[in-house]
Parts: sequence; C-alpha cells; structure tokens
Amino acid sequence: MAEVDSGLIIPPLSGAVDMPENQQFLFPAPVLRNPPPEYPEALLDLGLPDQTVCLAIVIDEGGAVPSSAPVFDSPDCPSSGQPPRPEFLEAASKAVARWEFLAATVCTYPVGATKNDDCTGDDVATRQVAVKLSYRFRFRLVDGKGIVER
Repeated sequence: MAEVDSGLIIPPLSGAVDMPENQQFLFPAPVLRNPPPEYPEALLDLGLPDQTVCLAIVIDEGGAVPSSAPVFDSPDCPSSGQPPRPEFLEAASKAVARWEFLAATVCTYPVGATKNDDCTGDDVATRQVAVKLSYRFRFRLVDGKGIVER
C-alpha cells in the first residue's frame, strides 16, 4: 500500500503575535475535508523509499490557496541538496491547490466588549487576512498498494 500523511509545520522561532487588547486572530479553518495528495500511480511499482514534501501555502482572504512553494532545510523537511522526486512535489502541489479554508480573520471588538471564539457580537468588526502556512507530506509504500492517509 502507498500511504500519504500530512501535518502542519510550526516553524522554529515562531511565536505569538502581539495584538491590541480589543483584537483577536482566528486561525484559518479547513472547509469540510481537504484531501491529502495521492501517491503518484506511475511510481507505485518502483519500490521507492519514503519521500517527504514540505510546502508553504498561501491562504488568501477568500480562503483559497492561490500558490504554494517547496520548503527545504526546515525540521522534518528535505534538504535542498536532496529534494524529493518531482512527481511527489507535483502531487502535493496539485492537492493543496484544491484546498479551501474559512479565511484567517482579525476581529476588532468595541471597547469593553467580551471576546468570544467566533467574532460575534454587536459592532464587532471582522477583516479576513491572507496567511502563509507550511505543511509536510510523507509518501510511503506499503505492500506495493496505494492508500492515502492524512
């Protein structure tokens, strides 16, 4: 079987962003299920070792993924000197191009208002913002068959 698993990459030295007291950030949320990439069928019979692809994806203000780019030399990602086969990079890039999210949102509450988890309330202003997130995908063969896990 071929398996693909994935995970969000938390970059080293990343930290919380300081926001004004009356603001809050809502992380982008997947719309329904964003399927992982498929193991390239043409490579199933080659018995390749595990392959890792890391991609930085841009999630725009509408929740679409207009672009992605490979990430190298980060923890759990391949080195630039040993990139994954192009077929795996293409499979991952095609998959994330179809992903959809509820866009990241900055909520601004009126002075004295109580913050909540969904930015609701009287006079709460919301602004969708573009963000960049990185994901790791691991492609594995198990018994020569194709299966995709996330």
